[in-house]
Amino acid sequence: MEFTKGIKDGLPIALGYVPVAFAYAVGAVDRGFPLWFPILISASNFTGTGQFAGTNLIAAGAESFLELGPGATLAGLGKRIAPDHAFLNAEDMSGIEAAAQALL
Repeated sequence: MEFTKGIKDGLPIALGYVPVAFAYAVGAVDRGFPLWFPILISASNFTGTGQFAGTNLIAAGAESFLELGPGATLAGLGKRIAPDHAFLNAEDMSGIEAAAQALL
């Protein structure tokens, strides 16, 4: 019963994400990215704004990216996808300062 109620309660929210996800995928493919790119980004970045912003930065020619937070999962993935770009990770203030020095 609780699972069914959860599905019923969550369905309007889930349906609200469909147009945003569709718009993001269409926009990414329109900018020349392959179809797998928006799917991968959507699976690894759960913020619509982050998806749009990151894709626009890449499309505009950004060459350096900084991942903030514990671990370097996305930075490691980025290095494999685009080895000619700089992907840095910072977990704390000293990491942010080191990344700033590396990018200057």
